[in-house]
Amino acid sequence: MKIESFERNGVKIVLTAKDLSDMNLRYETFDEQNPQTHRALIALISAVKQTANIDFTDKSLLIEAYPYADGGCILYMSEKATCQPKISHPFELAFKLPSIFLAVELCTALEQTFGHIIVQSALYYQNRSCFLIIYPYNPADPMLIDILKPYRQYQLPSKTAAVLIEEYAQPLFITDAAAKISEILSQPHE
Repeated sequence: MKIESFERNGVKIVLTAKDLSDMNLRYETFDEQNPQTHRALIALISAVKQTANIDFTDKSLLIEAYPYADGGCILYMSEKATCQPKISHPFELAFKLPSIFLAVELCTALEQTFGHIIVQSALYYQNRSCFLIIYPYNPADPMLIDILKPYRQYQLPSKTAAVLIEEYAQPLFITDAAAKISEILSQPHE
């Protein structure tokens, strides 16, 4: 188990398949109504208090679970805001890449090391450029920042870039672009 703090009063908990097995859980059965899950969450809240010095005891929590490699999972745990604004979609990052090769390289890197918490990705083509839009769960994650560092020069600064790309560029993969490209490249070729 690995516990990391992020933003204000939030933690990322990485649980391996063995960690889940030790708690008599699987990602597929992780459900807040399940008594075993409830016991595990109480133990995790205690571990967060000891490790990250964040006390979630008696707080209303937002807990999100995502599958992780080899049957594990990643939990994001944070205190619920008293008044949460409606968000139409998660944080977006848009890139204008000068070649399909760079687009494939970035999609593969994202999927192999960060695919478990990319909410969505899409790939478009227009005027000899590829446009990659990604929606990460936590854009401030240090691992994501490291992966994107070589591609920052291609990042589009506009907050409306994704809307314009979706409207005018030709779609190659409208959903799960990083996962689909990575899957295609991982298949044996004859």
